[in-house]
Amino acid sequence: MLTFIHLSDLHIGQDGDDVVDRDRDPRSELIDDCRRVAAEIDGEVSGVLISGDIVNSGASDDYRRAREWLALLCRTLDVPEENVWTVPGNHDFNRDGRTELWHKACDRLRECAVGEIDTHLRGYLNSQDRYVLLEPLRSYHEFAAGFGCVPDGPIQIWEEEFELGSGLQLRMVGLNTAILADGEETGKGDGLVLGENAVQLRRGGEDAFVMAMWHHPLDWLRDQEVAGRYLDARASVHLFGHEHSHCLNDEDNRLTVSAGALHPRRGDRGWEPRYNFLQFSAAGDTVADGLEVSVIPRVWDEERTAFASDGGGTVIQSHRFRIGGELSEGESEASEPSEDESAVNASSESYRDPEEQASGRVANRRRRLSLMYATLPFVRRVVIAGELGLLDESDREVAGFEQTRLVLERAARNGRLEDLWAAVALEPGSDEMGINPYASVAQ
Repeated sequence: MLTFIHLSDLHIGQDGDDVVDRDRDPRSELIDDCRRVAAEIDGEVSGVLISGDIVNSGASDDYRRAREWLALLCRTLDVPEENVWTVPGNHDFNRDGRTELWHKACDRLRECAVGEIDTHLRGYLNSQDRYVLLEPLRSYHEFAAGFGCVPDGPIQIWEEEFELGSGLQLRMVGLNTAILADGEETGKGDGLVLGENAVQLRRGGEDAFVMAMWHHPLDWLRDQEVAGRYLDARASVHLFGHEHSHCLNDEDNRLTVSAGALHPRRGDRGWEPRYNFLQFSAAGDTVADGLEVSVIPRVWDEERTAFASDGGGTVIQSHRFRIGGELSEGESEASEPSEDESAVNASSESYRDPEEQASGRVANRRRRLSLMYATLPFVRRVVIAGELGLLDESDREVAGFEQTRLVLERAARNGRLEDLWAAVALEPGSDEMGINPYASVAQ
């Protein structure tokens, strides 16, 4: 079984710096609550999903605070720190990154006919102009690069796969709805675009269920009709945030989860911090048997000044759904789950040492290396990559987060992952990297 913490709208920095931050207390209480819930449901937490608005204004220092808090959350739950998956929201957009060229591109994408959006968007993202268009998200991308959540091409999506057992997978896809999220957009669908290429998700087929995560409800998009058609047809589970309201909807053999906000603004439609536990398991041995999903909503109890079950009280409330199978609406009896309950992501890169890859543990050496390398100071990254022959003259023209991805790709292609791991492990603060798993493969 896969168990995730689902967060959205953290807005780190909205209530001041570390000294005066009132949101620090709910964040601390969330960590304690996660520990209690995980122990009560006897579930090994696989990772953390964040559906946007990690920080409040796209500032790089706030991402440092976000990473430190996420590291504490992961350590408390005995989750590898790299097991965080994220997408950007409108508050991850830094308005200071807008240029005259960005405004021209934005105006074209907002004013053209809906049918022409993809032509223009593809033109920008396939050229050097993509840095102009994505510049306001640079700090977010530097943060997300460590978690492997930056698209490696012009199509603004990333994918991750998790083994559910019996040859079945859960494929998670992250989408970027925040490319034009400069504050001029509204919920009337007149300011944001996603692009048809981004929503042409691979079908799950006979061996996979698809879960998609993004930030804005689809009715905020100019191209909402196309996005909705593809996502409804190809993704069994939808996760998003933005509007700070929580909802569960399981119609048309599809589960929609609107997360609510961990840190809503005080006085804005009521102050009700929320988050969810999500659990996934295959209902049987085939995709036709369906996907079992349990959602455990947690909400702030102002009287107890702590998180509690939805509706109050200390009893854990779990909402169970059967998605993607052949049961008719309203049936709830589950078939016997597969005996193989192991759950890992990207199995070809999973740790081979049984002590590192226990049953149910999501572990991936490539993600660990990526996180530890990406969080080094930029100068140290350049020095290490240069000494290992992993830099190219063309790297001068790319953003730092993209250079990080290229270095990892070259290390894999040239058989230097063991050397890169060893070099990063020598850096201050890299004590938690552990034994070099690439060295063990060669033995």
